[in-house]
Amino acid sequence: MSSKFSMRIEEGAIILVRGHGSGHRNVRVALVTVSFLLFGFLGFWEDSIDTLIITFVAVAFALLIGIPLGIWMARSKVVTAIVTPVLDLMQTMPSFVYLLPFVILFGIGAACATLVTLVYALPPVTRITAHAIKNVSATTIEATSSLVAATYRRH
Repeated sequence: MSSKFSMRIEEGAIILVRGHGSGHRNVRVALVTVSFLLFGFLGFWEDSIDTLIITFVAVAFALLIGIPLGIWMARSKVVTAIVTPVLDLMQTMPSFVYLLPFVILFGIGAACATLVTLVYALPPVTRITAHAIKNVSATTIEATSSLVAATYRRH
C-alpha cells in the first residue's frame, strides 16, 4: 500500500469521525466524504476541480451581467420588451442546441463550457432580479423616502 493511498484513507477516516462526533449524524455527510475519496482514488480529482472552476466562473459572470440587466429591466419597459424574448429563447432551448454553435466557434474546452453555462445561468438571475425590484412594496419605498434615502437607493 503506497503512502499516498494510506494518507487518503486516514484523511477520510478523520473526516468521517469529525463529522460523526460533532453531531452531524447524517448519511449525506458520509456519502459526500466517500464521493470525495472516490474522486481521489479513481483519479478524477483534477477534472472535477476544473469543472467546478468553470461552473463558478460562469455563474460569477452570470451574476455580473444578470443583476445589472435585471435592474435595467425593472426600470425600463423598453428594455424589458427587448430582453424578455431573448431570455425566453435562452430558457426554452435545450442546452445542447446552443452548445453546437459554441463548439463550432470555440472548440471543445473551457471557453465553450463557460459560455454554455453562462447562457444557462443568465435568464434566472436576470428575471429574479427584475421581479424582485418591480415588486418592492409601496410602504417600503415610502419608508425609505421618510428616512431621506437617495433616489437611486429607493427604486
